[in-house]
Amino acid sequence: MDSPYTMSAMAYQQKIGDFQQGMTIMAQSQAEVKKNVMERWKIQQDANTKTNEIIQDANVYKAKTNDNMFKKWDEYMRQ
Repeated sequence: MDSPYTMSAMAYQQKIGDFQQGMTIMAQSQAEVKKNVMERWKIQQDANTKTNEIIQDANVYKAKTNDNMFKKWDEYMRQ
């Protein structure tokens, strides 16, 4: 039969093993969270870039349209 000290040491070793396993799981979970955060940040940056490109394209189109309208108005007025 095992002595109380041996059983206590075995229980302690089991607790240490459980703790280490918990720490490993937590580290893996944190790594996954960090990866997800970085992926969301990248998606957000890509969306912001695309939005800005669309806004710039719309502004250029608006400026060209205004220029064409002014030219047509100017031609009409010069007739």
